[in-house]
Amino acid sequence: MQARDSASQQVFGELGPWQAMLERNSELFSGVQPGARIGIMPRSAPGSAEQLMLVWQVAEGGISARFELFDGIPSIKADLLLAADADAMTAIRDALSGDILAAMKRQIRRGGILVYVLRTKRQLQDAGYEDLLDSLGSGYLGACR
Repeated sequence: MQARDSASQQVFGELGPWQAMLERNSELFSGVQPGARIGIMPRSAPGSAEQLMLVWQVAEGGISARFELFDGIPSIKADLLLAADADAMTAIRDALSGDILAAMKRQIRRGGILVYVLRTKRQLQDAGYEDLLDSLGSGYLGACR
């Protein structure tokens, strides 16, 4: 487990700054229903047994960040998966104390972050993702009315 912790710190850094960023940006998640989950992982070494991902999970009391083992897309328990290349991971990690959403939006547009939508449009709507996806510049839900 210690090797995984070391690997996650190399990719993601400490968990504390991620949690602080989520708390600073809590208004983006205010419409998202408890139980909603977003996974973030590096695109490198997808078959690695030591592959970890960062998970943002919405609960009644707010949103939290944690590390979890990535065991493959079929077993993932997330609504969205953001897979970032090395440059994109560095860019968003460096933007944690600033405007991370702008950094993420730039990386999504450039292709540095791939967004995998793991739920249907209706499930995402019901979970309240519309404003969050709009803020990332993603039109995945289209005209939701």
